Amino acid sequence: MWTCRSSITLCSRRDPGRRSGGCRPDAAGGGWGAVAGVLDSTACAGRRGAAGRAARRRIRAVDGGRPSPATGFHLHRDRAAGAEVRFAGKGPRLALPEAARLLLPAGRTPVWLRQVHGRTVLAARAGCAGEGDAVVSRDGRHALVVATADCVPVLLAGDGVIAAAHAGWRGIAAGVVAATVARMAVPGASIVAWIGPAIGPCCYEVGEDVAARVVAASAPDVARPGPRGRPHLDLPAAVARQLASAGVRRVRRLDDCTRCRPERWWSYRREGRGAGRNLALICRAAGGSEG
Repeated sequence: MWTCRSSITLCSRRDPGRRSGGCRPDAAGGGWGAVAGVLDSTACAGRRGAAGRAARRRIRAVDGGRPSPATGFHLHRDRAAGAEVRFAGKGPRLALPEAARLLLPAGRTPVWLRQVHGRTVLAARAGCAGEGDAVVSRDGRHALVVATADCVPVLLAGDGVIAAAHAGWRGIAAGVVAATVARMAVPGASIVAWIGPAIGPCCYEVGEDVAARVVAASAPDVARPGPRGRPHLDLPAAVARQLASAGVRRVRRLDDCTRCRPERWWSYRREGRGAGRNLALICRAAGGSEG
């Protein structure tokens, strides 16, 4: 389990279900889709539905998708709603606080969690905020960090408040997304959300009971039959559905399947207990600049 003093190489609770074959990613790599409304399900990196095609904008990978010379991490970043977000994949195996400080803009204080696959939302404080799966802050000095290895990182910004959430299937079923939006206490229409890299439906085979719980918490089309007859779940699409239900319509999505991109991202389904952790970070942008 994750603890405040953990290294980002430690394992998280394993989801039920067996590993299935991945799909072949496109040569160009995954990118961002800026979507007005509910996002369609995504089968893998580079495959997007009609909603994604309608309003897509490309957000650059730092250093063309190669490890950044400045940090050593595979890094994507974006700005909007007065906030800056960063998604860091494979890189140096450091303790979370050290990794976060390496990735953050100068002058920001990292805030992280003991993640437990639930729906508890905490108020931010410098360092470890406690046991939970989402954190909210109105302090411009804070940079909020969540760690994932297949689960969905969700970052949000709106009207002077930022939030970060860790959404695995348990958290999605429990309602961590809606709980985070509610804790932000601003209209959903003012919020911009980012859905970061996570395991895609190409690779996320689960049991019938898990699929039923996620479908009940989101929408029927987030589950589909897999090639071996077991359900495959689209966790990023489930998060997008829940954001829309909470009134959040401005959603940006990094469509990379973590299991299909071994050169970029850590994946527990692919690497097991030896997997490191991908980091998702959000802070107020200097000067409140927009992207």
